[in-house]
Amino acid sequence: MKIFAFIVTYNRLDLLKRVVGCLRLQTCPIDKIIVVNNSSTDGTELWLQKQSDLLVIKQANLGGAGGFHTGVKYCFENGADWIWMMDDDVFPNSDCLDQLMKYTSVSACININRCYSDGVIVKCPHWYYQPTKLINPLYDECTDSQYIKAPEGGCFEGMLISRDLVEKIGYPDVRFFVYGDDTVYGYKACRYTQPIIVKNASAVRAQKSDDDRLRPMSTYYATRNRHLIKAYVREGVEDIKVSSAFSYYIMNPLIRTIRLLLSGHPNKYKEIKAYYWGIIDNVRKLSGPTHTLHEF
Repeated sequence: MKIFAFIVTYNRLDLLKRVVGCLRLQTCPIDKIIVVNNSSTDGTELWLQKQSDLLVIKQANLGGAGGFHTGVKYCFENGADWIWMMDDDVFPNSDCLDQLMKYTSVSACININRCYSDGVIVKCPHWYYQPTKLINPLYDECTDSQYIKAPEGGCFEGMLISRDLVEKIGYPDVRFFVYGDDTVYGYKACRYTQPIIVKNASAVRAQKSDDDRLRPMSTYYATRNRHLIKAYVREGVEDIKVSSAFSYYIMNPLIRTIRLLLSGHPNKYKEIKAYYWGIIDNVRKLSGPTHTLHEF
């Protein structure tokens, strides 16, 4: 059985080094570690050239969605039986993959249990923790206390997926650029398997739970990508109850923008502008790296 792991990175060399170190220390052997470099300009390429144990794929900056598309595609086409996806700011414990692999007979889409650097558990996507209708009666009774059912999807921060599942659902959708691509990928996975979160498969995010920095680009794509998410919902609304999950992509940017309007943050108008253009470009049904059309 072949296990491939890949990391998507862009201009976060210090974090990338730490993630690579975490993968090298996994107690479960990884047959190949791949780094998808979205044309970083911070010295990442030079450092990667010196890492003889890594396979590097350099491409234009296609965002997280384009990076995960490339990573899954490479692993699938080169014979991986299990594919472990990793972002460049999430650090898995040394036994994380070992814990995930214990449940390959339970699910074809297995997620890690993440926490922030201050120890607070990451409850995002928030619908992991909400009761919902399951599509597979086999797992209606969760008899193993070591995992949680994630009936509406998963997250690319540590998601482990099987080759057979990729064959059914294809590769991540590059049109998203960032934000929402892993949501719909997990949503598609739900048609064929019951995604789970393994409690003991732990990883730490670089950021703290109270990190409230302005992220205009994330706000823009969270808003703009609603038309892509809605298309997936319309395509499979009879299969899964998704309304509670996908409402997040409508309400979260709006709530954040209203809070900023009421705050005294000196750069709040950048975030408001991002939300405004996200609405406009959502109506226009744009996709890809369209943030370059605006100045946030």
